[in-house]
Amino acid sequence: MKFLHYFYYRIYETFIKISDDALNNLKPFALIGLLEIQIIFQILVWFSIITKLHFGIDPVIGAVVGIILMIPNYFIFPYKKIIREEAKEFEHYPKTRKVLWNTLTIAIILGVFTFTVFSFHELGQVTHR
Repeated sequence: MKFLHYFYYRIYETFIKISDDALNNLKPFALIGLLEIQIIFQILVWFSIITKLHFGIDPVIGAVVGIILMIPNYFIFPYKKIIREEAKEFEHYPKTRKVLWNTLTIAIILGVFTFTVFSFHELGQVTHR
């Protein structure tokens, strides 16, 4: 659970460095929700590839799933506690732990995006055969 909070914290800090505005508390939730939705789509795409079943996804259902995913995130990532209390702890972590966890955070984000593109590419190959 501590790594998940650090994951949120690093995303939060990155967004603040990019642009410090009123949406700072919402941006990490949105990115984490997007990553979760992409993982769900990857599962559906690979299921479609393996079973050769084709199905469409209604945008309304996608929006509802996105909202449903945001609810547990609100409790898993208590942003006030993370930013006020745990941020002080994260700042005092040893450099090796910070480097490891930062690398893992970047790898997770890039991995999800990369595998999403790959899974849609593979889906395109199946439909053209």
